Amino acid sequence: MLCSAALVGVRAATLTSLSLRRGVCATAASAQRAQDPIQQLFVDKVREYADKKKGAGGKLVDAGASTQDDVKKELEKVIFRSKIL
Repeated sequence: MLCSAALVGVRAATLTSLSLRRGVCATAASAQRAQDPIQQLFVDKVREYADKKKGAGGKLVDAGASTQDDVKKELEKVIFRSKIL
């Protein structure tokens, strides 16, 4: 009886230690990724694209007239094939 109680205590301590180590490792990995220049470049580009999209009014970003016409034609095909109209 005493041995099983001691075993439960040891298991709980081991799991707690393992949880703390995993938490510290996850925190350290997050801190390293935040300082990664490649990741920061990616985040900057995503933010830049979001700003451009807001400026374009939710339409295609940096799209010329021919691209917009192509998209319109493709959407018309989809509508026709799905018989929405």
